[in-house]
Amino acid sequence: MAINVTARHMEASEGLVSFARSRGEHITEEFPNVESVQLILDESKHGHSVHIVVQGRKHIHLEAEEEAENMHMAMDAAVEKITRQLRRIHDKARDHKVTMKHAEETRDRLEGVTE
Repeated sequence: MAINVTARHMEASEGLVSFARSRGEHITEEFPNVESVQLILDESKHGHSVHIVVQGRKHIHLEAEEEAENMHMAMDAAVEKITRQLRRIHDKARDHKVTMKHAEETRDRLEGVTE
């Protein structure tokens, strides 16, 4: 799984890059369908911003952006956003399948209607 860290308008320290990679690894460990994570660190006169792009199997393409006074705070907030989006997709796919109990209740209800 590819984890790319890009710094724009700034020189990223080794500690910041390793922190970004660890946050990217956290995403790939928690969600095995994720194939690549790109973290774009940006500095402007308004503050620090982090843009995360996640691509994965089954046509997953998600983006999250967060801005804060501190780069670490912005990165944590962006990772939290992307995790929430991935969790929502995962739960939708899992809940989409019909459970056996629900199928039996539906069958019983339909049999009652035809009688």
